[in-house]
Amino acid sequence: MSRGDKNRLEAYMDGVMGRLRDKRYGPFFDRIMRHKMLTVGIAFFLLAITVGSVGAGIIRTTFFPVIERDDVAVDLELVAGTRETIVLQELQRIEAVAWDINTELSKDRPDSADVILKVQTILGPRPEQGKLNIILLDGEKRGFKAEELTNRLRERVGAIPGVANLTFGLATPFGKPISVSLRSNDLAELNAAKADLRAELQELSILRDVVDTDRPGNREVVLELKDKAPLLGLTMQDIVGQVRQGFFGLETQRVQRGEDEVKIWVRYAEGERASLRDLEDMRIRTADGRQFPLSELVNYRMERGIRAINHLDGKREVRVEADLANSGQSATDAQSVVAEEIMKPLLARYPGLSYSFEGQGEQSRKVGTSAARIMPITLIVMFAMIVITLRSFWQMLAVLLCIPLGFIGIGWGHWIHDVQISLFSFFGMIALIGVMVNDSLVLLSTFNDNMKTGMTFLAALRDAALSRLRPILLTSLTTVAGLLPITLNKSFQAQFLIPMAVTVAYGLAIATFVTLFVLPVLIAALNEARRILGWAWNAEQPTPEAVEPAVKELPYENLEDTRH
Repeated sequence: MSRGDKNRLEAYMDGVMGRLRDKRYGPFFDRIMRHKMLTVGIAFFLLAITVGSVGAGIIRTTFFPVIERDDVAVDLELVAGTRETIVLQELQRIEAVAWDINTELSKDRPDSADVILKVQTILGPRPEQGKLNIILLDGEKRGFKAEELTNRLRERVGAIPGVANLTFGLATPFGKPISVSLRSNDLAELNAAKADLRAELQELSILRDVVDTDRPGNREVVLELKDKAPLLGLTMQDIVGQVRQGFFGLETQRVQRGEDEVKIWVRYAEGERASLRDLEDMRIRTADGRQFPLSELVNYRMERGIRAINHLDGKREVRVEADLANSGQSATDAQSVVAEEIMKPLLARYPGLSYSFEGQGEQSRKVGTSAARIMPITLIVMFAMIVITLRSFWQMLAVLLCIPLGFIGIGWGHWIHDVQISLFSFFGMIALIGVMVNDSLVLLSTFNDNMKTGMTFLAALRDAALSRLRPILLTSLTTVAGLLPITLNKSFQAQFLIPMAVTVAYGLAIATFVTLFVLPVLIAALNEARRILGWAWNAEQPTPEAVEPAVKELPYENLEDTRH
């Protein structure tokens, strides 16, 4: 492009901005200054509508969003002691169902491409555990959410005999949306409460994949002494010790072979320790050398052991967890439903029980505590800098009143893109506040400079607004245009950035109008308020210019200039 073309383009853009400023913005500015209360009322009415839409669920919120993935996990755990071959059979059956769903979805696609690229089968870490990792077509090409395939797969697989836990979908880095920690010193009460809670969570239509951490262990033989054993001088420790030696083994010696030390263990032959009959026929030796069958000395029963014992706050703990049936739901709202409809009656039935929300609930508490500690300090520093820069508490108050209005754009921007307001949106709000404050400082600094040159209040305010229209508008337009590709991106890598980009882009779009229209009106309204206060204090109403800090500072600045 030649210099002449650049000059013509520059002249054209200057003409466009000039007409926008003089023919559109200027007359509209004069109109809103004549209807200040109406302008402010409309702005805060729109804010109230936005906040009400959040409360009504029209604009959805959650603390931690569900991030779209290009894979689906199926975690299967059968009862402890199940053979690995049975776990593998069930995983293969689930995989076959997944490929059937892939065939159905592929037929509906114009390109007939497979939506499932491959399925990975992982066994372990325990024999009764296994996992499928289903790799999907890229989200931009797939055309539907992974959640849709997950729901189909869950419905087709149905119930599995002998299942301890079965979940579909990948775990988020923030924990389960519903994770209830039950705590009690009474084990029977804790187990009963866990069973009741799990049953009631399964009845809630907003939840799915209800599991608990109290997983049964392997089957164990529990021994109880008969009356005969103490008469023979045998204790439970004596009997259990001999049973362990016979079935597990006893280290008798260690033999050195070169550099290696070999342990020698003695125990029953494999054919003599393979069944309960072998246990019953085992001979127990007394202190005087006599031997008696184990069945004459003890009674036994089979029970499931305990895999792990968890404690929290000094009490025995069990967690019951669940996922949301719809990723568009709010985990916060679901927690409220569980707390009101389930936990209150549960605590009434079990007085010794206490509970708390862990998982995402715990993470949200940590973030909330951190924000409550840091945000006040950040805001105090921010607004202290504004007061120092503008040297006016009233102008700082006008800026402060404008900041919440940016939420109008934030809320409806998330609604347009069908994105939940989340923690990532909050990070975007922090950036947006900085941009709004910067735009406000640009306009107010020009206004104060105009006041120092002797312009009247309204003329100084109008000139500041019109002269700052171009930089404020161009800054906002270029920022929004730069964020647009992120807001429209469907790839997995962009999912974390979309809420922040939507917050800044749409919030800044509304903040531009707030800075150009609402901020001048608030400055004028606060000027009138100070004039009324001056009249009440001095019994004489000051002029609009007399109450402005820029005018009040002029005598001191002139005195300083005289000294120099």
